[in-house]
Amino acid sequence: MAILRDITKKKEMVNALKTSEKKFRNIFNNSNDAIAIYDLKGNVLEVNEIACEFTGRNRNEILQNSIIDMVSPGYRARLTEDLKQLYEDKYSIFETFILSKDGVSIPVELSNRIIEYENQTAVLSIARDITERKESERKLKESETKYREVVSSIDALFWKADVAEDGSFINTYLSPFADKLYGVEKGILGNDWAKSFSYVHPDDLPGLFQKLNEIIKERYSLNNYEYRVIRPDGTQLWVYEKAISNVNSEGAVQIFGTTVDITELKTIHDELVVERDLAQKYFDVAKVIMLVLNTNGNVVQINKKGCEVLGYEEEDIVGKNWSENFLLEYFREQVEKQMEYLLSNNKKKIEYHENPILNSVGEERWIAWNTSILSNKNGDIEGILCSGQDITERKLFEENLVDAKITSELANRSKSEFLANMSHELRTPLNSVIGFSDVLYNETFGELNEKQRKYTENIHKSGQNLLKIINNILDLSAIEARTTELNCETFFFSDVLKEVRKNMIPLATQKNISIDIDTEDMILMNGDKNKVIQILNNLISNAIKFNNNDGSILIKAQNIDNEINISIMDTGIGIPEKEIEKLFDPFYQIDGSTSRDYGGNGIGLALVKYFVGMHKGDVWIESQEGIGTEVHIKLPAEQKIASRIVN
Repeated sequence: MAILRDITKKKEMVNALKTSEKKFRNIFNNSNDAIAIYDLKGNVLEVNEIACEFTGRNRNEILQNSIIDMVSPGYRARLTEDLKQLYEDKYSIFETFILSKDGVSIPVELSNRIIEYENQTAVLSIARDITERKESERKLKESETKYREVVSSIDALFWKADVAEDGSFINTYLSPFADKLYGVEKGILGNDWAKSFSYVHPDDLPGLFQKLNEIIKERYSLNNYEYRVIRPDGTQLWVYEKAISNVNSEGAVQIFGTTVDITELKTIHDELVVERDLAQKYFDVAKVIMLVLNTNGNVVQINKKGCEVLGYEEEDIVGKNWSENFLLEYFREQVEKQMEYLLSNNKKKIEYHENPILNSVGEERWIAWNTSILSNKNGDIEGILCSGQDITERKLFEENLVDAKITSELANRSKSEFLANMSHELRTPLNSVIGFSDVLYNETFGELNEKQRKYTENIHKSGQNLLKIINNILDLSAIEARTTELNCETFFFSDVLKEVRKNMIPLATQKNISIDIDTEDMILMNGDKNKVIQILNNLISNAIKFNNNDGSILIKAQNIDNEINISIMDTGIGIPEKEIEKLFDPFYQIDGSTSRDYGGNGIGLALVKYFVGMHKGDVWIESQEGIGTEVHIKLPAEQKIASRIVN
């Protein structure tokens, strides 16, 4: 009799166990770290080949020892405590020292875990050699120690802080020199930045905080600055500081800096600056009159150029009072007041004035003076340094120029008055001619034949053109005679623009030219309405006159920041670039020949410029030949005075 039992699953489990154990052995023996398995009493149950190489022992030697015996004597008690904690936590990592066979202590990092091994609870420990890491840590510690020793031996303050999100300084550090710099007992400051700021001069503290904030914002940019420190004993120091900010690996903003005492250097520098400035002033004026006066106005020193202009020897000048001996009597009081003002106000800048002096032969010589005070290192005024240039010939030229200008203005005014009078004389009979021609043209006294109508129309148009010319001459003459005023009123600019367009449509229709307006309806303006209309009439009539048949004109206007911006753009013949600047000159015309194609008298644009200027506005032209012209005008929407005479 036989009993059969299916052991397939058992066989599979055995095979799986063998496979798992094989994998474990493979990992165990091929690991780069030393691995040991020991029971809860510390008896070593198994080690890999790396552990043998690591300790310098063979496998049997290690298996005959306790794991405690493998650790350096000084760390065995700590290991025992760590293993007890491991039994509770099941997993731990700590550092210790393994003792090799030849007695060398090797630093390792132990990773420990409780496992089941061969049907018993055991500990699996993986030891990683951290000799290089420990050496790096040792060197870093030595470096930090040396750095602190160097910092402590240098007469400079080293500081550092982290910048919190609210802008405050945290985790601050001040090197030991801080106590010496601020003149306090050792340890008083510590790393307290707030206390260190209390020693900064009150006038310099706002600027210091502003500079620190700029440094924090300008990452990785080295900045330097100076400020004053007041010690508890009242001593004032000048310090020089360099600082930079960055962002560390954790994303925190940090600021670093050094501070050194430059009080002595500052004093020396200030003295050198005074001496240099004095020497430079002497050098700068060496080729002109160079004169030094004391606070009483007596001559201390004068150069050869000064002696040459005055006509005296140096010994005849030095020691004498400048005002009493070398100035004209009617100028003495003025010059003395200038000197008193210069001395009393302790003005650092150079003052300029002109006055005549009297030379040895009684001749007046006009001198242009540059004067500056002379101070010692304590800031006390010691005198006045004067450099002067003989401008007598220039003065004579200026006087002649003024006389010529007055003569020219009188002649120009006479011309304007003559033109105004003549224009008035011409306009009176011309109005009669225009009026009667208008009566005839309208056939008030009877019908006209075709020839009579044509001649009457020509008389009427020619009269109107001549009247327009005379009116322009009158306006120009009034401007040059300075009798033109602004009569300001408030009006809608868009209404004026539409009115002018309406009046210009018949003229534009003759050449089939379209006139379009692009403007806001509610543009208010305070100004001389009649002059604004005249400005627009002149510009739009020019745009029609110089436009091509079937052309177009676009007028734009808008109020930008209480300023009315106007542009008049046409599709006409354009203007040569070299001629644009001259267009606003009175009577100037591009085509000046007697057989001009477009007519005109060169007054319209001149009046436009004058009237725009009276409104404190601006006008300019942009143009391209063969493409067209665009005139730009800017006029203030409001005038500050009701009326004003143009200058």
